[in-house]
Amino acid sequence: MNLLLRFSLTHSHLHTIHPRAFQVAPQLKSVKLSSNDLSTLPAQVFSPLRTLDQLHLDGNKLETIAPDMFEGLVGLLDLDLSRNKLNNPPSDVFDGLTNLNFLNLGRNLIRKLQPTIFHSLTKLVYLFIYNNELEVLETGIFDGLVNLEELKLHQNHITSLPPQVFWSLRNLKVLTLSSNRLKAIPEKSFYNMPKIRKLTIYNNPLLSLPDQLMGHMPDIKEFYLLTSLPQGIFLNLPLLSHISLYENQLESLEPGIFGPMALQELWLYDNKLSRVEDDTFRNLTQLRLLVLSRNQIDYVSTKAFRGLEKVGEVSLHTNLLTTLQAGTFQGLSSLVNISLEHNFISSLPLDFLQGLSNLGQIDLRNNSLPNLPQKSLDDLSAATEILLQQNPWRCDKDILPLRDWLRQNPSKVNQTMVVCETPFSLDGEVIALLSDENLMPIMSTVEPVLTSTEKRRKPHTPPSRRSTSSPAFKTTPTSEYEEVTSSGQGEKEIVSNHTLIIIAVVSTVVISTVIIICVFWRRNKRGRGNIGAFEGLVDLKNIEISSTQLTSIPVGVFKDLSNLDQIVLKSNKLHSLEKGLFDGLKKNKNNHSYYYTNSSYNTNYHYTFHNHHAHHYTSNYHHPYYHNTTNHHCANNNIYNHYKHSYSHHPPQRHQPPLQQLYPQS
Repeated sequence: MNLLLRFSLTHSHLHTIHPRAFQVAPQLKSVKLSSNDLSTLPAQVFSPLRTLDQLHLDGNKLETIAPDMFEGLVGLLDLDLSRNKLNNPPSDVFDGLTNLNFLNLGRNLIRKLQPTIFHSLTKLVYLFIYNNELEVLETGIFDGLVNLEELKLHQNHITSLPPQVFWSLRNLKVLTLSSNRLKAIPEKSFYNMPKIRKLTIYNNPLLSLPDQLMGHMPDIKEFYLLTSLPQGIFLNLPLLSHISLYENQLESLEPGIFGPMALQELWLYDNKLSRVEDDTFRNLTQLRLLVLSRNQIDYVSTKAFRGLEKVGEVSLHTNLLTTLQAGTFQGLSSLVNISLEHNFISSLPLDFLQGLSNLGQIDLRNNSLPNLPQKSLDDLSAATEILLQQNPWRCDKDILPLRDWLRQNPSKVNQTMVVCETPFSLDGEVIALLSDENLMPIMSTVEPVLTSTEKRRKPHTPPSRRSTSSPAFKTTPTSEYEEVTSSGQGEKEIVSNHTLIIIAVVSTVVISTVIIICVFWRRNKRGRGNIGAFEGLVDLKNIEISSTQLTSIPVGVFKDLSNLDQIVLKSNKLHSLEKGLFDGLKKNKNNHSYYYTNSSYNTNYHYTFHNHHAHHYTSNYHHPYYHNTTNHHCANNNIYNHYKHSYSHHPPQRHQPPLQQLYPQS
């Protein structure tokens, strides 16, 4: 036994140790009893091990430790008590461990630590108390830890900090206070830390920060902060290379907030930023990565990115942008990737990619683009890869420039993913494969009129033509409204003068049972359908209402359409559907569907409405860093909103190759 130096018995369901178990091996240097079922330990069971330098008791069920448990272990360097159920260690439990270098108390249930519990640990370098239930830090608790380099206090319940609680830690390099309950931090809390390299205080309900928070920190390289930013907070930090301010409540960034520094990465996603003003980042001349995604940004000024000559990637995805300013990316000669997906962009400014000679990818997925003119397509050609899918492409004659450009640039775009959304007859068709004959005429102010016999007209409108097998169209808009009456049925339909209402195949006797109705509500200022719009069309099978300004549909508009099989509501501005809207539809059949996608607002809301014998369906939401597919069972006229994406884009998780691969160091 004299030769045995290291003893390890782990993952073995050990629940008892004899009080004299180690008396026969006093020469042991290391004892590892990790991941067992120990709930108690005999007093002084380790005391015979005078030369012990490593003791691991992590992953057990220890609730208490006797004050003399470690008595005599003067040579102990490494003590791991993590992943137990400790709640209130005695104040003198570590007395005598004067050579201890590493102490891990993480992942316990500790609510309070006595102010003198660490005072004899003058050689301690690493102290981990993360993931406990600490509510307060006692004044002076860290006094004497003059050699401490890492202090991890994250994921506790700490609500406040004593003034100057960290001031004795002049050798500290890492301090983590993230995921606590701090609402305020005392002034100058982080002074006297000249060697600090990493400081995290994110995920705290901080309401504000004092102007004097951080002292001279010449070596700091990582700072994770989530709160409002006082002016000058990042001054005197010349070596700071990485700032993460994600998942907080930041509403604005004042110009000048970032002083001259060698910052290379700035993470600002998941905030409440609404605007990016001129010269916000002007001093960050070494920046390579700027992440502004998942905010509420609806405006980026022309000179917002001025000074970022070395930036290789700008991420603005998942914001509220409807357009971009011309010249927004001007001067960013090193720019490789632009992420603009999941916005509301409906058009692109001219020359917005001018001068970007190194541009690799521009991501425009899931925006509100109905088409792209030739000049915009010429701009996009500057990139080597363009992502255009999940836009509400309207396949009429205006789509021809995009179709031809797709055919000419097969290496830049995945053509099979760029498909029509409207009209309904071309939904899902690959745009690059469309022929001229496939495309609908460009919709303007044409107003078709449904009629089966004679129609009354207002005195100031020209007479309409009769129709027996096809609809009649009026190309001259009327003023006000027009009453359409089918003499065989006595129906009435009130129509706005600026709408192209219904295209249908009409029979002289009854409406055909295979009718497809397409409603293109172009300039209807009222934005609301009329209750009697489909009155009397009892044999109607399919209805599509697409690409409109419609904001609501009144209950009763589909009343008595007992033969209706399908309703498609696409690319409108509907925010909600009222309860009872689909009552009375198909109560005696199983195979029917109602599909609604609000693509003109580009939020990818997917709803399915079922009145009877609900169907399973899948809602897919594509995210650049997250793909979620959920299956739901829907019934009884309920509306299910499945727009929920909750990815956390943390700095270690790369959505692109490492910076050194994308942007060579200069």
